[in-house]
Amino acid sequence: MLPLVLQNNSKHLNLKNIVVRFQSVENADTYYDHENDVNIYDESTESLRFLINLNDEMPAGDYRIVLFEKGFPEYPFTEAIPSDIITVLPEAEYPVMHLTQNVLWQRSDAEIIANQGDKVYFALNSRNYGAEGQVGVILYLVDVNDPSKRYLYQQADATVGKGESKTLTFFRQMPVDPGEYLIQVSYLTADGSIVDDSRSTYYDDRITVGTGTNILLNGVSVNLPDEVVKGTKLTGTVTFEAPAAFNNSLYVRMRQYTLTNGGILNMGRLNIAAGAQHTINISSTISYELGRYVLVYDFGATATAGIGNYKNIYKVIDVVNELTGITSVNGDSQQPVVFADNGRICVALKGDTAVKSIEVYDPSGRCVARRSNGNDIDAAHLRSSIYVVRVTTADGSFTQKIKL
Repeated sequence: MLPLVLQNNSKHLNLKNIVVRFQSVENADTYYDHENDVNIYDESTESLRFLINLNDEMPAGDYRIVLFEKGFPEYPFTEAIPSDIITVLPEAEYPVMHLTQNVLWQRSDAEIIANQGDKVYFALNSRNYGAEGQVGVILYLVDVNDPSKRYLYQQADATVGKGESKTLTFFRQMPVDPGEYLIQVSYLTADGSIVDDSRSTYYDDRITVGTGTNILLNGVSVNLPDEVVKGTKLTGTVTFEAPAAFNNSLYVRMRQYTLTNGGILNMGRLNIAAGAQHTINISSTISYELGRYVLVYDFGATATAGIGNYKNIYKVIDVVNELTGITSVNGDSQQPVVFADNGRICVALKGDTAVKSIEVYDPSGRCVARRSNGNDIDAAHLRSSIYVVRVTTADGSFTQKIKL
């Protein structure tokens, strides 16, 4: 997206077709033109936004932008402010998403009000500037007064084409405590990386959450681990306090960021006196798919009441895999060689064997990157640490540790 303010100083010429020329800094004779239909009358000023799909043959590098009316390249527009050099990056392997407008929201009854416990819709539009593929769009609410308090609202998954714009909606009970929050959006791609849309003009919109009118319980504390190995028991406690006498059912669920899948950790009818606390004991064998989950608390699928002091019981838990070490693939002669090179993890194989998949696991056993049908994978987003790389071919699987 290229935003421009153009002033037509001519007294007798309307601008009809503006050419945006990307001229190579390295070689001025190399350039790529993009035509844009406009209608700018003489002696008028217009604010424009050009959506430009870069030529597939345009190599990565630094370019200078030159503007002119079609047919008059010898009369480039004068720049009031000299343009910066634009760096064109190599073509992305995954979607690269950016918001195209402000994030919109409203309560389920169409009121532009959001109190804790209300059911609230969010809607956003995001455009893909990278390759086609699948992407998870994650909506967060961040406490303005304490940016370390970043709460998941929900994730919506989408398949996007190159250059496609997508509208996504998010709907749930407003979980966070009263206050002012930044609305932030991140994107999860197939390689396991999560990228904030912080470069977008529309990042950090704000929403004010009011005090709930039907808060039945307040959160006191949560004592559960940050991760659990699939197939083992998750044990711990969650404690609540009743501002008034409470006699109702309470569900403690563990859900993926989409708020689907996962399951119920604890359910039951509680009888808590006004002002008293009650501790729920969690002991549940986790058979869910690997990945990241958030605890969700409610009084039933159709209930409209909320839970206060959410900051005390917000919890994200990773379901991880227990790594098993190195396995040979039909003898040492056929074992892949795994190595790091310029921000990528590469796999070298002997013979004609093809790589079916590459998976990268962090020290906790969480898969942080994954690729199918390729001999390398992007690792630039991974912090310095020891990782386990699992390579799968038609002959079997091989696992090797690597230091980044």
